[in-house]
Amino acid sequence: MFRNKTLDVFYHVAAVLLVITGLAKLVSSFGTAGIIDYPDPVFSISFRSLMRGVAVVELLVACVCFYGRNDYFRAACVSVLATNFLLYRIANIWMGYHNLCRCLGNLTDALHIRPNHAEIIVKIILGYLLVVGFGTLFSLLRRRNIPATIKGNDLL
Repeated sequence: MFRNKTLDVFYHVAAVLLVITGLAKLVSSFGTAGIIDYPDPVFSISFRSLMRGVAVVELLVACVCFYGRNDYFRAACVSVLATNFLLYRIANIWMGYHNLCRCLGNLTDALHIRPNHAEIIVKIILGYLLVVGFGTLFSLLRRRNIPATIKGNDLL
């Protein structure tokens, strides 16, 4: 019973974080900031298009976290999404793009959060999704492979 509640807490926290970041990207993608129409260095599409696409994916994964019934699928969705965010950040650095991530878009301006503080917040969210997502996934997979009963001669 405790484990199911723990899993539910993880999925709900992940979902809330993804809804916040997804909506922030979606709202920002309709903004007028100059950088929004420049091409993204990794995908060579406008930041506007990229933010809209990623926002949709984040909101879909949030729905899976809120309403999904398969714990493996839920944990895998969060883990894969977080891994893609990490790989995107690594690709930006590798390509020499060292600007602060504008992942939260105009939300940081509306809340009067400095860009470097927003960067720290985004890294904490990414770290949470990665560590807890993969930790949950590996825990579920490990638990799946443990036999239900152990006989005395199985210990030898």
